[in-house]
Amino acid sequence: MTPQPESPNADLDRLDALLEAYKRRELLAYASARDTVYAQDSMFLAHEVREWAIRNGDNPLLRIALCGYEGEHEMPASWACVAWKANGGYGNQSGSTRGRENATKERIWLSPHCLPAASEVAA
Repeated sequence: MTPQPESPNADLDRLDALLEAYKRRELLAYASARDTVYAQDSMFLAHEVREWAIRNGDNPLLRIALCGYEGEHEMPASWACVAWKANGGYGNQSGSTRGRENATKERIWLSPHCLPAASEVAA
């Protein structure tokens, strides 16, 4: 039997499947205690999405933003990395410092075809 060629949208189809799995996992997470969710968390999904993003990052039809923490993803040099600090959110509501510490580690990696911020265009 001759294998069928992969459709041009196969990577997008896989991403859709990953996102659906992520949504299901997130719905289950909200039904559980927050600390329990983090104790069971896995980096599998984030790395699958990272691999998809790298494979598709040079596609001029796509503008990809990958979010994570400093050191979580090693991206190609052609991708921009934006550091930002979360000002609020769930982590700041507790006495724990984990949420506050993570707020300074937030990163967004932008694929080469993302548009520059308005402030960069004006400069």
